[in-house]
Amino acid sequence: MSLVGRVARILGDASVAFATVPFTIEGPIRRQLAEAQLRLLQARADGVVTFSNDGLLRIARDLPLGKAFAALGGIMAKPAASLSRVLARSEVAPLRRMLAGVRDWRFGMGTGRDLHRCFLAVEEAYASPWFTSLPEEVSHAIVFVSAPDPGREVPEVLRQIRLRSPNSILAWADVSSPSADERASVQILAGT
Repeated sequence: MSLVGRVARILGDASVAFATVPFTIEGPIRRQLAEAQLRLLQARADGVVTFSNDGLLRIARDLPLGKAFAALGGIMAKPAASLSRVLARSEVAPLRRMLAGVRDWRFGMGTGRDLHRCFLAVEEAYASPWFTSLPEEVSHAIVFVSAPDPGREVPEVLRQIRLRSPNSILAWADVSSPSADERASVQILAGT
């Protein structure tokens, strides 16, 4: 990643890294090595989003380890894909400034159905196993929203986030696509 981060800086692009943190049971030596590598990654990339492997124990308890890691890989790919899908060239510099203002980034995602789908989606995102911050400690948030009625529901999702994290600076994008699905989906990259 250090090479990618350097090339991105030379080209004037932003680099966001997504990294896993070892299971707690892997021991202190493994943890110290991972923390040293994480500090190096944070120095090289504009932003680093971490995912603790311990979170797998909450969402994929009954899956074999290989499938659990595949599920985590799919979860980690979602914000990367959403970011690359909506980011325009003119937005790279503001994104870099936002990423630079935060040391620790976390991820949460959620979905909601029916009448209160926006509330439910945000509630689930904040309850994600990788969203370890207290809501009021979130200083920056990058939000991706997909909803059946984006004109009405995107503002409601942002309102729900502001209720939980009133001091956060929000950047957001509507990633809705026409579908028969009546769910609201929210992805939040939260910086503390």
